[in-house]
This record gives sequence, C-alpha cells and structure tokens, in this order.
Amino acid sequence: MGDISKYAITSYLHILVGTFSAMVLLGLNTIIIARLLGPIDYGLYTLSFGIPYFLLGFIDLGMTTAAQRYISEFMAKGKLAGAKKVFQITTSYMLTLSLVFTVLFLILSNYIASSILNRPELAIYLRISALVILLETIFRYISYNQLLALGKSHVSSFIDFLHALLRFILAPLLIILGFGIAGAIFGVLAGYAVAGLVGITYLLYIFRGIKAEGDISLKSIFSYNIPFTILGIIGLISGEVQYILLSRLIIASDIGNYAAANNLTSIIAIFTSPLAQITLPTFSRITDERQYAEAVMKYSRYALLITLGAQGMIFSVSFPLVYLLYGEKYSLAPYLLQLSLILSILTSFLSLYGRNTIFYIKRMYKIPVVENIINISVFIPLTYFLLLRYGIVGMIFSSWASSIVSTIYEDIQLSKLIGLKLKESIFTLIRIEIIALISLILPTAIEFKIPYPYNLPLSLLTFITQYIILIAFSKTISAIEIKEIESVLENSKYNIILKPLLKLILIISSLRV
Repeated sequence: MGDISKYAITSYLHILVGTFSAMVLLGLNTIIIARLLGPIDYGLYTLSFGIPYFLLGFIDLGMTTAAQRYISEFMAKGKLAGAKKVFQITTSYMLTLSLVFTVLFLILSNYIASSILNRPELAIYLRISALVILLETIFRYISYNQLLALGKSHVSSFIDFLHALLRFILAPLLIILGFGIAGAIFGVLAGYAVAGLVGITYLLYIFRGIKAEGDISLKSIFSYNIPFTILGIIGLISGEVQYILLSRLIIASDIGNYAAANNLTSIIAIFTSPLAQITLPTFSRITDERQYAEAVMKYSRYALLITLGAQGMIFSVSFPLVYLLYGEKYSLAPYLLQLSLILSILTSFLSLYGRNTIFYIKRMYKIPVVENIINISVFIPLTYFLLLRYGIVGMIFSSWASSIVSTIYEDIQLSKLIGLKLKESIFTLIRIEIIALISLILPTAIEFKIPYPYNLPLSLLTFITQYIILIAFSKTISAIEIKEIESVLENSKYNIILKPLLKLILIISSLRV
C-alpha cells in the first residue's frame, strides 16, 4: 500500500493547493457578484447557467472518466503514443458535440426562457451563457481532466487558478462598469476561454512529435462508456427537474439566498474535491483484490476527517460569515447553510470512500445505475411536494433524503463485493462523526452568544482546536499511519506546514494510556 498511499497523498496535496487558490478566488468572486447584483439579479444570474450546464452533461456522459481511465493505463505502461490517441479521439468527439449544442442553444434560447422557465427576461442572458458549453468543454473536460490523467496535476492546478483569477478580476469589473448580469456572465466566459487555451496548448506540447498509436477507438471507448451514459442521463434529469422547479415555484430572492448558501458550502470542496479527483487513479493502482477493503476503510477515515473538519468550520461561523460576506440582505442564507450542513454531518458515517470507483474498475455497472434510479425516484416527487409545502427549505430535505436511501444501497453492495465488514466500518466512521458533533457544541454557543464580528474568529478557532485535540486523543489516526504520512512528505515542500501538526497529534495521542 506504500506506493499507492504516496501517490494519493502527493496528488491530493498538489490538487489541494490549486483547488484552494481557485476556490478562494471563486468564492470571493461570487460574494462580490452577489453583493453588487443583489438577491433578485443574483437569482437570475444563477438561473442563466442552468440549461447550458445541463447540455454540458450530455457532452460528458462519462467520456472524461473513460479518457482518464485509458490515459492512466497507457501512462502506467509508459505508452505515451496510446495516451495521445485517446486524447485525439475524445477531444474531437467532445469539441464537435459542444459546438452543435452551443448553436442549438443559441437558436432555442428565446423559447427556453419564455416557455420552459417562464422567465422571458432571461432570454438575452441565456444567449450569452450559451458559450459556456463550448468553453467549459475545452477547459474542464479536455484540458483539466486529461492533464490530471497524464500525471500533470500541478499544471491542472495552475489552469484552474488562472481561470478563477480571470473571473475574479473581470466579472465584478464589468458589473461596476454598468454591464450588470451580462457583465458577470462575460467574466465567466473569459476565465474559461483563456485557461482552456493554455491547457490545450500544454497538452499539444506534451504530445508533440509523437505518433498516435494503440488498440483503442471511439467504439471501444463508448463500450466502456455505456453505463456512464446511463448514469449521466439520470443525473441530468434530476438536476434539470430541480432547476425547472426552482425557476417556476420559488421567488428569485429565495433562489439567491439558496445560491449564496451553496456558494459557502463550496468552500468544503476545497478540501474534498482533490479526494474525488484522485480516487480513480489511486484505486486503479491496486493489484491485489484483498487490498480493496483495506483501502476503502483507510481512505474513508481520511476522507471523513477532512470532510467533517471542513463542514464543521463552516457550520461554526455560518451566521457571521454570511453577514460579513453577503450582507444582511441575505437573511435566509445562514439558516439554509446550517440546515444543509447539519443534515450532512448527521449521516456522514454512511459515506464509504471510493464506492463507485471500485464498481467501475470491477465493471459492476448495474449497481451505480440502480443507485441513481433509486435516488431520482425519491428526489423528484419529494422535491415537488416539499417545495410546494415548505418552499426553498424543501429542496434541502429532498436532496438529503434521496441521498441517504441511495447511499445505503451502495454501501451494502460494496461490502458484499469486496468483503468489507460493514457494521465494523460504520462504527469506526460514527466515532469520527461524534468527534465532529462534540466539537461543534461550544463554537455554536460562541456564535450566538458573542457579538458579531468577534464571534467569527473565536468560534472558528474553538472548533479547529477541539477537533484536532479530540482526533488525536481518540487515536483515530494511528501512530503508524502518521509515520507513513511523514515519510511520504519528507521531501515535499508541504512538509514544513504539515509536520508540526502531525507531531502535535502524536504528542496528544501519546497522553492517552
């Protein structure tokens, strides 16, 4: 497991740095845009991207996953010519499809705005946002993901940061200059365009002078891709139903508050997104079937420690953070944020790391397909009923409830497939969840009892301190695992930051007899 752990840890840290930088800029960008536009216009700005991102899903439908898998396999064998062939096939396919969808969306934008969304004022913004389909394909689906598969995580991180930096500068500037919602959208387009161009240029540089070879074709990629296509379509239906129901049943200001709350939960993605991105390459390196159960349990603990730490930090400062960043106009946002976070924390023990990845590696495609069908079967009717009865709060409850049912199904299937002791695994994860919940008690009291803005740093520092101490004292991470992490980081530039923290955890854990 040593080489696998080394790959996972170093890749995670590379992506974390890039993701952190990008997410900070994007977070600040959304906050500034939300403040400049106000809840109503910010709600319309949010709705402008719904259909383009829906169509983007049809371009992917697992194509990026297939590209990552085959490129990773060729790179592991030292066959760069095979990786180039995969790049050429998938890039040509996705570029062609994105161009077709962009043109179709431009033609149908008026009809979509007036007849489907019941918001004719959105038509002009939909025509502008149509270019997201092409530019996001170039940036994210082709450049970012394929550089990651080639082992160039540092370059992926750079273009992600570049994209965020341009959005951070241009979108607010264009709003201030009087372009309003349109200016915010143009800022997004510029970020995707420049970062995508840099990424494509670097990919062409890597493959220069190499003849594309290998026993791979679009047909073989599609044969691998069929289950991902089914999953993608199910996911797209779910997402689009949510988007249309919000547009038709919820007022723009509530959508703006909901979007603001979701923006703050995206801070959590700074820490969790790298975990998701390294899952497939990490588990693909496992050669012994007996290692799967060990890997799932080991990385589930790490993933949950990181996820609950991030969620706890945001929960402990929800109210002062919203008022600081968005202003008191977004009065509903902190309540939506805390509700979403506490529901997620309470059921976090169900999250076994790498479930779908193992199903894909073992070609057990039926399981994630059934899981998605279960999810959407619960989500759509429940969302409609709860939105009508409880408004925007109903969306949070329906998402949570549907995810619980589908996650339980996948956990059971995974335990059967790899011989994982499910009850023992869940009890281990529950212990981490209890640590997070205990760590939230005092910070939450501080958040409500100490005046703003002093409650923000006090509550945050209290949670972080308690969480680290309780993790160390409970020996959630063993001394052997800490030594393993230290050895991986020995020659890393991140060692200077993480080594003192690891030493502190070791010292505290040694105090427990």
